[in-house]
Amino acid sequence: MTATSANTAIVVVTKAMSAIVSSCFLLELLGFGLFEETPFRTVRGLR
Repeated sequence: MTATSANTAIVVVTKAMSAIVSSCFLLELLGFGLFEETPFRTVRGLR
């Protein structure tokens, strides 16, 4: 595995994780509440 392909893989994984976190965050803001015990809850305010 060359350094170039390794760097590409890291970039892809990083972007994928960012997308997942963003999606979860947006879902929380919209009120779907997929995560009951996470820092996301504090963003909306504890109920």
